[in-house]
Amino acid sequence: IDVEPASVDVLRAVATGSVPVQADVAEEEDYCPVVIRQKEFEAEWMTVEEAVDRMELVGHDFFLFIDARTDHPSVVYRRKGWDYGVIELTTQASPMVSVAS
Repeated sequence: IDVEPASVDVLRAVATGSVPVQADVAEEEDYCPVVIRQKEFEAEWMTVEEAVDRMELVGHDFFLFIDARTDHPSVVYRRKGWDYGVIELTTQASPMVSVAS
């Protein structure tokens, strides 16, 4: 093993606490332990029943669609057993507006 002992100056700096620590900030900012995948699909209008069928067809636990009856973005999802749930957005989202002062 090629090990080089620390110099006296380095040992003194460590003992007195005067060693400057440089963190690689760029590397820390780029690192994220969670991987987030992003996909885009065209919106499809369908009934809840059609969405459940499509969800089962693709083998996922949820399926995002536009409810043809209400015209709202909705999600069907698998619950325990053979039960399903529906989450529906009932209002249109408004864009966030920032006011410059």
